[in-house]
Amino acid sequence: MDAHRLHAIFQPVGRPVVWVQFLVCVVAIGFAGVKLSRYGDAIADKAGLGGTWIGVIMLASVTSLPELVTGISSVTVAEAPDIAVGDVLGSCVFNLMLIVVLDFLSRDEPLYCRAGQGHILAAGFGVMLIGLAGFNLLLAARGTGIALWHLGLYSPAIMILYLVAMRSVFLYESELVEGFTEAEADAYPGLSLRTAVVRYIAAAAVVLVAGV
Repeated sequence: MDAHRLHAIFQPVGRPVVWVQFLVCVVAIGFAGVKLSRYGDAIADKAGLGGTWIGVIMLASVTSLPELVTGISSVTVAEAPDIAVGDVLGSCVFNLMLIVVLDFLSRDEPLYCRAGQGHILAAGFGVMLIGLAGFNLLLAARGTGIALWHLGLYSPAIMILYLVAMRSVFLYESELVEGFTEAEADAYPGLSLRTAVVRYIAAAAVVLVAGV
């Protein structure tokens, strides 16, 4: 029996297996994603950190790790930088579209009314970061890009601006929650900070592995 016949025989068997694997990953991400949000909120509550900072740093970093793997493989293996940059910038646009879905699911009042004002700061820095990336793409298209060896000089600038943004959001949230953290009742009385961190890491690992 030649290779073509063998492929024809086993191909129908392989397709359901792939779909089952895909569905398993979807279910795992859905389950772990809920736990990720819950334990992230618990960490914010017990450590006196704002929910905005937890979302911007911890949740955003974990959920973006599969995109990082995709981008690295696109640049190093497939040698397709357009796919890598398109994945990152396209994800930013798609994530903003998700706010519309979340607004539909929000109860009683619009999502924008329920979210903290700290997101204005994060959104402002986000606009500057995306604008900086787009500006440097424009410079490169005109042949005026500035680089040191193979590294564009805008990369350190983006990293510095990101660190400044995270520091600014952290300081804002710290001042905001300092006044009422002690007066507020513990929202997770049966859960310690250490347990919340351990379970958060476990959920993050599931999201990372299943996402990749």
